[in-house]
Amino acid sequence: MTNEELKNKLILGDNIGRNVIDNFKSAGVEFFSWDFSHKPEDGFKADIYLDNKGKQVRKLHPGDHHIAVEAVDKHGLDGKDTIKLKVKELN
Repeated sequence: MTNEELKNKLILGDNIGRNVIDNFKSAGVEFFSWDFSHKPEDGFKADIYLDNKGKQVRKLHPGDHHIAVEAVDKHGLDGKDTIKLKVKELN
């Protein structure tokens, strides 16, 4: 992959979200939902539902991003966590 291809690419679950996902998976999570434009005042509004792997690939433009992930276990219990991410331009 070239630097240009990597410029604004984020692999959640392999990088920033790794600890969040690992913690959820160790608790017996059945699926994840993702909100890639999370605003706390608007609540959780999933862009992706029923992700059973806990990994998403997203191309993000430079700037500040607030990403929320919700995990649901086999008993229907859920938990949410947020990731604040700043993407910078490559020179």
